[in-house]
Amino acid sequence: MRAVRPLALLLLFAAALVVTDRALTPPLARLFAETRVGIVAGQANLALAHRDADLLVFGSSRAVYQVDPDVLAARLGLSAQNAGNRGQGVRYARGLEALLLERGSRAKVFVLVLDFEDLWSEDSERLQALAPFWGESPVLDALLVQRGPFERLKLASGLYRYNSMLLPMLAHRLRPDPGADAANGFLPLPPRVGPLGRAGAPGGADPGPPVPDVLDAYRGFIRDARAAGKAVLFVTAPRWRPDGLSTKQVLGRRLLASLARAEGAAYVAIDQTTCGDFEDPSLWWDVTHLDAEGARLYSSLLADAVAALLADDER
Repeated sequence: MRAVRPLALLLLFAAALVVTDRALTPPLARLFAETRVGIVAGQANLALAHRDADLLVFGSSRAVYQVDPDVLAARLGLSAQNAGNRGQGVRYARGLEALLLERGSRAKVFVLVLDFEDLWSEDSERLQALAPFWGESPVLDALLVQRGPFERLKLASGLYRYNSMLLPMLAHRLRPDPGADAANGFLPLPPRVGPLGRAGAPGGADPGPPVPDVLDAYRGFIRDARAAGKAVLFVTAPRWRPDGLSTKQVLGRRLLASLARAEGAAYVAIDQTTCGDFEDPSLWWDVTHLDAEGARLYSSLLADAVAALLADDER
């Protein structure tokens, strides 16, 4: 009997956890679905709500802060949405793309703003931002379970899927952040105050081979978009590096340009190597991001690249 009691208590505790999880998951899901702002809980919902924009732009903060959909729309005559999310990489873009395609996105063009550091990043934990969508896409599910041997078991819990999201969701519900409330996903940065900061050193050691699942994410992004009839554009973005590019940037450009063309996507460089105006320090908010004026320039050049891509597709 004494041996049975601890087992019974353990089973009772496990049952209580399951009941609690089942009871709290529906209200968390409703709260999440209503959230349209915030890097943890809202940006994916915002992108999905605008899934039928003609042009969708994916990427990290370098997309969020530097691609103005209004500029793209005015120059191209197409509707546009910035689907980027700060701090995210190509794994997130791949997962979001899968959700958009599952929901029947009628977009004509997918643009991915590249971050070459991503090629050597093992960090997949930030993909937790898409965990609430578990079960909606086989592609996303595969990305989520790659994070660890017990991910499939953990993702069965609704509380785990919304882990770390409750406070941000409540904060945005009670006191929305005006700076994160851009309906088109673009968050322009103000003019810089003070010195620009120190740029990264050129060159550097050979980083070795890229992470295999990151390359798979880039390939899959193109293949699924092309299979759905979308045009795909890979585009670079400038970094403040007056002394030259890092080894990762040089290798990343070469690798992703080759990959894009092999898979049927276009590749365009929009940075200091193609536009000397980006060497003007007044256009920069920090060494990684352009301010609002720099973003207008970048968005205009991106519009030209998209126009050329669409013209080629029509031939």
